[in-house]
Amino acid sequence: MQPRSFAGSPDAQVVTGERGARTTPERLAVVLRRYREAMKDALEAQDYRPIPPTAYWFTIELARQAGTVGDLARRLEMTKQAASRLADQLAALGYCDRERSETNRRQVLLSATAEGQGAAMVLLAAIQKVDASMLASLDKDQREAFHQALGQMLG
Repeated sequence: MQPRSFAGSPDAQVVTGERGARTTPERLAVVLRRYREAMKDALEAQDYRPIPPTAYWFTIELARQAGTVGDLARRLEMTKQAASRLADQLAALGYCDRERSETNRRQVLLSATAEGQGAAMVLLAAIQKVDASMLASLDKDQREAFHQALGQMLG
């Protein structure tokens, strides 16, 4: 494939068709893919039922602290509709319990089941393993700077 450049954009990188992440979003996508693969493999290795990758973070957050759909949506920065769909999926898998509020029947409290707690622990262990692997080439100061930069980027 012949390299091309974007007309009118002197700072744009050359598009070559070679494999490899070049832009920040591409690099972040590769990193996220590594985490997702490790999390999927870890669940499989421990004989947990497969969780949709979009529900990994929801499973972890739910195990950290129970809450309503709205609570979890806020904590994970997603819509209530998306949080509700994930809760439905996790409930069907046996990872999430739903309990109606005694004071407000419209409100449903979500909590992780024992199996959901276990799955969350497996997911967190997989995250730690990937962290150790990907950050191994950085010294302590570089890791701290990396974490600070991520924090600033997220606001």
